[in-house]
Amino acid sequence: MPAAKAICIYFQEKLIPGIFIHWRKYQEKLIETVKQHGDIVVAGDGRHDSMGHSAKYCAYTVFCCSVPFIIHFSIVQVWCTPKQFLAIIVL
Repeated sequence: MPAAKAICIYFQEKLIPGIFIHWRKYQEKLIETVKQHGDIVVAGDGRHDSMGHSAKYCAYTVFCCSVPFIIHFSIVQVWCTPKQFLAIIVL
């Protein structure tokens, strides 16, 4: 068990923050590329973790149709209010 705990600590302290920092930098570059393109068309879609009324999470993706990039991705809990949801997906 000590090895499993060490892996969890490593994930929480190193891996996940590193991935988050990389995604933010990558996303900033994508947004700059999209801004340079001028007029754009953006589409968004959500996918629940399970079918029916028992879904707990929704993965929401924003895609730029003019420049083929996914410019935003979030996982939100289904029970959040519309105001909370909009705050999460605002770029």
